[in-house]
Amino acid sequence: MGIFDRVNNLFKRSQTNTLGPARDWQLWRSLFSSQNKHKINVNPKTSLEVPSFWRAVDVLSTQFAAIDFIPYRINPDDKTIEEARTHPLYKLLKYRPSPHYDTFTFRETIMRRLLNGSPKTSAGNVLVEIVRNSQGSVQELKIIDERYQVVIDDEMTYYDLEESKKLLRYDEVLHFKAWSFDGINGENPLVYLNNTFGRAISELRHAASFYGNGAQVDLILETEMPLNEQQRKIIEQSWEHKYSGPDSQGKTALLSHGVKAKPLGKGVSEADINSRKLTVEDISNITGVPLPLLGQIDGRYNLEFLNRLFVQYTLRGWCKRFEAEMNSKLFSDREMGRIEVRFDLSGLMQGDLQAQASFFREMYNIRVFNPNEIRQQLGKNPYEGGDRYGMPLASNSTEVPQQPTEPEPNTEEDAL
Repeated sequence: MGIFDRVNNLFKRSQTNTLGPARDWQLWRSLFSSQNKHKINVNPKTSLEVPSFWRAVDVLSTQFAAIDFIPYRINPDDKTIEEARTHPLYKLLKYRPSPHYDTFTFRETIMRRLLNGSPKTSAGNVLVEIVRNSQGSVQELKIIDERYQVVIDDEMTYYDLEESKKLLRYDEVLHFKAWSFDGINGENPLVYLNNTFGRAISELRHAASFYGNGAQVDLILETEMPLNEQQRKIIEQSWEHKYSGPDSQGKTALLSHGVKAKPLGKGVSEADINSRKLTVEDISNITGVPLPLLGQIDGRYNLEFLNRLFVQYTLRGWCKRFEAEMNSKLFSDREMGRIEVRFDLSGLMQGDLQAQASFFREMYNIRVFNPNEIRQQLGKNPYEGGDRYGMPLASNSTEVPQQPTEPEPNTEEDAL
């Protein structure tokens, strides 16, 4: 950014700097609408009290971070693609976007904040500063952990950072959004789902209070006779001595002097259990994480089907959000259409070993994959001649496929 741009940005800051709700409407709205009918304050900390939500956030963030994500070079003539290993972004995205975190932690942190927010920022929005050198190459992708205001004028969109006092142009920031209604800001899911989380947190706190206060009583002894302190102790001690403990199971109690035993319900009722199951189903619907991954077995579908469902209708959408934002801001006009970042979801869609074998066999037979491409997806080294595609399905073909042979080790280390 040149000196004139910096002066112009400072001038714009003086014109747009405001106080009150306009500086962070998301924060103000969550502050004044956080109370629900359960009188529970739902925020990034209390929402994680719900075990199924904790698990869902963990599954989404870690699985998203585990997907291969690198830039590819596209040949405009034949549309073939290859890894852009020489591009400056390759090392940043594949290994370390910032000196402060590796690529796995980078994407994991972004996803956690999109779903649940952080102590300083609300869920639904994450900003990443694009730090460039003097030649314009990206040097670092830095997660912004401070409140901000989006400033829009006739010419440009800016991000006004509250603590660092920076005013960044839209092309200097990666803005990842979730559930956006205007295309500019993402929406905080904890605000819209306040009652759902409030009910779940209230149930958990009620159960914790019940057991924490020692209120688990199986029965009470009643009598219409007035008892002094000594008589009360005698009855209690007699009952404990004769009828408490595992050895007293099945014994018949004989009570006298008008004493009656009145059984009470257990602390965890069937209604409590069903309510907890409903919470897990709600979290599954909210996050798109299948029930078995949240600890609730659903026998209606097999795991392979649920895995494909999770990848296709949950992870794929998040991947496309990231790809669209990065491809529109990380590359120059000359590079657009020739270099782009992509998530590789093929490994997650392969299913179990038997399904993989059937899939690769079919792809080989119809000449979609050659043996070396299949071996690459299985983490195996290529072999000489493995770039030939399979025999055509026509019965009159004279083409003979070459049999694979393992490459000879080149060094003593390879031989070991």
